[in-house]
Amino acid sequence: MDLLQICSLKKKYRKKISKGTVVETVAIDKMNFRIESGSFISIMGKSGCGKTTLLKLIGGLDTPTEGEILYKGKLLTKLSHDQLAQYRREQIGFVFQDYNLMDSLTIKENIMLPMLLDHKKLKEIEESVLYYAQRFGIRKHLNKYPGELSGGEQQRASICRALSNNPKLILADEPTGNLDSQSSKEVVRCLKEMNQELRKTVILVTHDPYIASFADEVILLKDGLIERCLVNHMEKDQFFKMLIEHLNAF
Repeated sequence: MDLLQICSLKKKYRKKISKGTVVETVAIDKMNFRIESGSFISIMGKSGCGKTTLLKLIGGLDTPTEGEILYKGKLLTKLSHDQLAQYRREQIGFVFQDYNLMDSLTIKENIMLPMLLDHKKLKEIEESVLYYAQRFGIRKHLNKYPGELSGGEQQRASICRALSNNPKLILADEPTGNLDSQSSKEVVRCLKEMNQELRKTVILVTHDPYIASFADEVILLKDGLIERCLVNHMEKDQFFKMLIEHLNAF
């Protein structure tokens, strides 16, 4: 079943660089694709190709210039401001490169925050925090502050926060971009576990072909267009090698 449908999607930005001079940039250009529920999709491409713009549009953080995004058959462009906020809060879990944890809150409080904003019962909140913290190996850090944790631990806390409201879709924007190789492996293991065991649909933006090779499908973007889609029907190491070959020729 399709969770997302992207139909003739286009996003243009206009920037005034001097009096009477406006430059128009096309970030996404007539893009079409579908994402099935429970899939793990990785998006790759050079800087400026539209990867982050696409995630923002899917996450309801930006609006398209043209085209449509359907989530479970509903048009995002038809949602009111309040409905979009509800969509982001209940259906989407965001994982960012810079973790976006609040330094003044403990790890536990950071994970609790989305549920508190959604007025969940305290008992339910406590159970959810403990469940995800235990599952992703940060339970012993719950009373610490973000600055006391390593980058990998902070990102795992960010993943727990993204899962706290039990969303259907996880949008991860370069989640391993600031991490060393060992921490990156731990984070991508968490994302894969979210997908396979918790049945979350994951859309991952990354520049790292090794991280991308854990996905079921890799979408390569170029100048706001889908250049190529690679489907993973082989062992991860084989898919990784094939992905490297395509990227070298990209």
